Amino acid sequence: MKTALLFSGLGDPTTRTVLQREMAQGSSLIERALCASNCTADLLFSDGGRMLQLSRVIQPLHIALALTQALRAREKGLAADFFAGHSLGEVAAWAFAGAMSAEDAVEIAAVRGRSMGAAARIYEGDMLALTDIDADGVQQMLTIGQTHGPLSVGAYNAPREVVLTGTLPALQAVAPLCQSRRLNVGGPWHSPLMEVAKPELATALGSLCVKPHIRPVISGLNGACMNDTKEIVPQFLAQLTEPLNWTTALATLDALGVERFVIAGPGRVLRYLVRRNLPQAKVALI
Repeated sequence: MKTALLFSGLGDPTTRTVLQREMAQGSSLIERALCASNCTADLLFSDGGRMLQLSRVIQPLHIALALTQALRAREKGLAADFFAGHSLGEVAAWAFAGAMSAEDAVEIAAVRGRSMGAAARIYEGDMLALTDIDADGVQQMLTIGQTHGPLSVGAYNAPREVVLTGTLPALQAVAPLCQSRRLNVGGPWHSPLMEVAKPELATALGSLCVKPHIRPVISGLNGACMNDTKEIVPQFLAQLTEPLNWTTALATLDALGVERFVIAGPGRVLRYLVRRNLPQAKVALI
């Protein structure tokens, strides 16, 4: 049975609980992430966990958490044929596939989080999940929302489930008109508004030490099966401003014969998305 190891993205409701559990067990990667984000364990959960809402903090922590779980599972015998990550999770997927060290993945996530956070301070926005909506409905919401500000599709997550990304006035205009849920992820991710975040991330990626031979990673942008580390820089930069197509990524894995999906990182949302796209799949959380 072919297995895919998936790395979750941000916004899972179990993040705080899973992070606290892993920190209690001890993790050098999580300690590195705290250092990279200029945060401490004491500050992290103070004031209602406000620091966890900052992209410069949560992004490296999320990668450290997911890789800590995956590395422990590998020590216990977990093996996978393919790797993929939802949004930020793709950084961890490339690392676990052998393209870079876990430590470098945490550092790249820290730069990604800082640059995206800076962009979000220029363009105050968020993301809005729409459910039970077809393509015509999505276009109608875009047309309405764009009269109030920049708005675009941020992710195609599952059949009839799309995420919009843009400025707050645009999202607020759309939200009452359909079945929707604001994600409160800290900014308009996967949006052209993130273009200003690219230079800093590109500089960091330019000095990244990558390894030439890796196991296959499935693109969260277009479902392409990638095993060339030359794809890393264009993939990571494009991901800032272009929509995810998780439906296509899972369709690729299905076509490759994957029947079992194992999820690293806080995974309640990602498990749901796998089951929505592939009802017959076997899905497990680490």
